[in-house]
Amino acid sequence: MRDFLRGGLFALGMAVAAAGPSLAEESLWLDLPWHERVGPGWYERLAERGDAEAQYRLGQLYEEGIGVGADPELAEHWYAAAARQGHLQAQWRLAQQLKTEDPTAAAHWYRSAAERGHAPAAFNLAVMLENAQGLDLDLEAAAALYEQAYAGGVVEAALNRGLLELKQPAKDEVTALAWLLRARAAGVSGSGAAVVAVGEGMAASERSRAESLAAQ
Repeated sequence: MRDFLRGGLFALGMAVAAAGPSLAEESLWLDLPWHERVGPGWYERLAERGDAEAQYRLGQLYEEGIGVGADPELAEHWYAAAARQGHLQAQWRLAQQLKTEDPTAAAHWYRSAAERGHAPAAFNLAVMLENAQGLDLDLEAAAALYEQAYAGGVVEAALNRGLLELKQPAKDEVTALAWLLRARAAGVSGSGAAVVAVGEGMAASERSRAESLAAQ
């Protein structure tokens, strides 16, 4: 009986191993931390078969030099493969890699991620639009993106949004101060000085309106 059981378990083990990327691999994929999963070869095999998550993880391995030599070109290659399939974090990482060498391409991927709710991508795209980095100057679009980024948890966007308002052709100092007050409440560096600089020349009624807006 023991020999039968032992033989049966061996056969079952061989069947699972022969199944390739089925139950055994999927279990590891779900249960183990990604950086401990059998090494780069695991990701390469899945990435070459078009798995977007594996392509993204492989990009991270090459970007950070985990288990392989750091290789920015291979990192970019795999991030791009995943980004084209709509992988949100891959789009973000690819944009981060491209922002110096190819700001126009970086803006494309920031925009793609921002449109799907990625707050840091919205912030970075706003900065590019505000400063005409690889894109035409567009203060209105930058303002909307800063607001999106702030709503998504990037508190620094409140400072940028407030200062941007002061650049607008028809600037609204009450709106500017409201955003700066939000930034100060969130502890954003430099926001306190900005609040003083903008608010000191305003009427008490205007400051009161700004405070009410900031509290909303």
